[in-house]
Amino acid sequence: MSVRITQEVGIARMRAWCQANYSRGADTMVECWEQSDWERHWNDASNYTDAFKILRRVAAVYRDQQADARYYQENA
Repeated sequence: MSVRITQEVGIARMRAWCQANYSRGADTMVECWEQSDWERHWNDASNYTDAFKILRRVAAVYRDQQADARYYQENA
C-alpha cells in the first residue's frame, strides 16, 4: 500500500531537508527558490520519490560547483 503525499507536505519535507543540508549544496534552494519554484519542481516530477531524488541531485551539483569555486579561489 502506498501513501499519497500532498504537494504541501512534500514541499515542506523537501524544504526541511534543504535546511538540514544547507552547507552541502542545498543553500541555493533555501535562499533563492520561491514558492513557485518549489511548486514547479513538484509538478515536474512524477511522484514524491522522484521529486526528492531530483532535489538531491541538484544539491549535489551545487555542492560540486561550490567546491570548484573554493578551489580556484584558494589557488588563484
